Amino acid sequence: MACMLFQVQATSLVTPDVHQQNFLSRRLKFGMKPNRHLAMPRKAQTDDRILDPGGYKDRVRQMWHKRAPEYDFQNDFHPQLCEQLVAIAHIKPGKLNLLDVATGTGTVALLAAQGLGPEGAVTAVDVSEAMLAKATEKARAAKLHINCIAQDIEMASFPTGSFDYILCSNGMAYLQHPEATLRKFHSWLREGGKLCFNNPLVPMIPLAAIVRRLAAELFGLKVPDAAKVFGTPEAIQSLCKAAGFKDVQVTTTPEVKAYSALDPEHFAGLVFYMVATFPATPFDQLLSIRQLQQLRAAYMPEAVAMADGMRTGNEGVLLHFTMQWAIAMA
Repeated sequence: MACMLFQVQATSLVTPDVHQQNFLSRRLKFGMKPNRHLAMPRKAQTDDRILDPGGYKDRVRQMWHKRAPEYDFQNDFHPQLCEQLVAIAHIKPGKLNLLDVATGTGTVALLAAQGLGPEGAVTAVDVSEAMLAKATEKARAAKLHINCIAQDIEMASFPTGSFDYILCSNGMAYLQHPEATLRKFHSWLREGGKLCFNNPLVPMIPLAAIVRRLAAELFGLKVPDAAKVFGTPEAIQSLCKAAGFKDVQVTTTPEVKAYSALDPEHFAGLVFYMVATFPATPFDQLLSIRQLQQLRAAYMPEAVAMADGMRTGNEGVLLHFTMQWAIAMA
């Protein structure tokens, strides 16, 4: 597959300074009060990938609930990746069953339903009711029948051998228990069934590593990279084979995401906001306002310099990354 250029529209972005003010003020408005002990963050439970895992799934659900109203209008990044994923799955028409994991607004599910034809059946699962409502609306408008289920896929249960295909676009990094979930996927597939998913080669955004490093240096927080568990072809091969998949193939493609509306300073600020509010790294809940400001102040000079090196003429900041495409046979 050729390199794809994804354009982020200017209208979809609020300046990071406004984002920063908003998520700092939200902590007070909605009861997320600053820590009494400003010298250090509160001690949080952690695992290898997630800070404060007890509230992780609620944070994932809330994040997608907030993004649902404008998600389909923000940029063309996700839809094109969905199209590529469906293409590599080689979906055949007929009496076949397909499960779309983390369907979001249903892009993969709709494409899959068209590929399977009227005799096929598509089940779409997502943790966010708001995102799933958008998927339901789109399916109705397209006159396609999709069985939409609002549920955490890690809590879902389907009979053994229910599906011929399981697809997941940009959702594997959100799994809290990837090993156990992959075993479920394997059991849900019929013999010869196919699991197809994508995940960026890590690191996708180099600036995010600066935030994680400084959080460890300043506050002793061991900050995970949620995408790391599926972050290399070797990791994908190992996880899938351990779950029982026989033939696992991973290919890669170079991709480019253009932030044409942002200069280096605003791009750096956007990355900080993304990391600080990401469900696996909820700095906006674990740190005080003063600590967040301290972390951002330490981060910005180095991050802006790095982002400046990613700028190309008048095209703004170009994020070059590598996408992995996995096909695992049951």
